[in-house]
This record gives sequence, structure tokens and C-alpha cells, in this order.
Amino acid sequence: RLYGCFRGDELRAGVAVGLVGPNAAGHPESSLTPYLGLLLPPVSDRVVTTQSTTKEITAVVAAFLRREFESVHFRFPPEVVDLQPFLWRGFQAGVRYTYRLKLENLDAVLAGMDATRRRNLRAAEKDGVLVVSDAPFTTMLELTEKTFHRQGREVGFRSGAVRVQAALAGANRCRAFVATDPSGRALGGVWIVWDERRAYYLIGGHDETAGSANATALAMWK
Repeated sequence: RLYGCFRGDELRAGVAVGLVGPNAAGHPESSLTPYLGLLLPPVSDRVVTTQSTTKEITAVVAAFLRREFESVHFRFPPEVVDLQPFLWRGFQAGVRYTYRLKLENLDAVLAGMDATRRRNLRAAEKDGVLVVSDAPFTTMLELTEKTFHRQGREVGFRSGAVRVQAALAGANRCRAFVATDPSGRALGGVWIVWDERRAYYLIGGHDETAGSANATALAMWK
């Protein structure tokens, strides 16, 4: 559900809310998105203006969420740095980490990798591992399920993933990269989604019985 934050008739910001219960908001298991929550306006050239505007918006959103829901749990993107209005409203805040790689220079990315990872990539290629860059999504889900089952878990987001994939594929915003052996057997893979700014690795898995533990790493690199 999307809520708009207005000043008069002008849409200034918003908040994206996943409904996880009758009175609870946050990240549904089937949402398959790394972040939800605040949608802030573009950053101004004036730092003070940006900070004051953000705090004003955050305060309004915090009050709204506190009033509308009994339970709220979000993962905000790294761009949301001022959580003070949420703390004032009694929310708790914690720090989690995500990693972003700049991909303008792939040679620099490769050089910056751990030496072991570079050897893994070379070993996979030496083993004849090939990467299909537009593999069927069903193959990706099968690899993911094998990984979950190996850990004694069930994939609870399959139906949601199918819906999300269908929507993103129609907009050319996702792709499954699957590593195979020379015979075409799927070894491992990753599912990538993207917008105008970034690509995200959301789903991955591998077939432990198929060998080549380096296959998924090669799929990610490709």
C-alpha cells in the first residue's frame, strides 16, 4: 500500500507499506524487496534544506504509522539516515548492512576481489561451466528450493516470486543467470532485478549434488 505525504496539493514524499497482518505493517515474506518505507524527495543542493525537509517528513510519517498500525517493522534504504523522529515516537532503530559495488570498471572490480574468489571463477571456467544469462525463472526457483531444502527449510515466497517476476519481466527489469555444466545441467544461479540506478541480487541457489561449488560465483560475476 502506498501513502502520499502532501503539503497542500503538492506530493512531497510517501511511504510504501507491506501489510503483514490486520494491524501490522512491514516486510511481507513474499515482498521480495530489499527495502520498504520512506520515499523521500530528491536531495537539494543545500544540505540544511534537505535535512530540515527530511526531518519534517519523517516526523509526519512516524506519527502516521504509530497511529495506523499496532506493529511496524521496516528495512529502510541506506539513504534514510535521520531516524530521530521515529525514536521520539517510541520506535526502536537498529543498524543492518548491505554492500554495493560500483560497476563502471569491471577490471577494477575483479582486481578488488579476494584472490580465492578469483581462483574460484577461473576454476569454474576451466571446468567448462557455462552461464545462461536469460534462463527460465522456474529453473532459478528449483535451485533456490534445493538450497532451502538442504537447510531443512521451505521456500515460503514461491507464489509471490512468480507474481513479482512476471511483473518485472514485462518491464525488462529482471533476469536469471544460471550456470550449467557442458551437458546443460543447472548447477547454480542468481536472480537479479534492477531499476535506473542499481541492480539487486534477490534470489540464489545451487544444486550441491551437481558438483562445481564455484558455479554460482561465476553466475554472479557474469
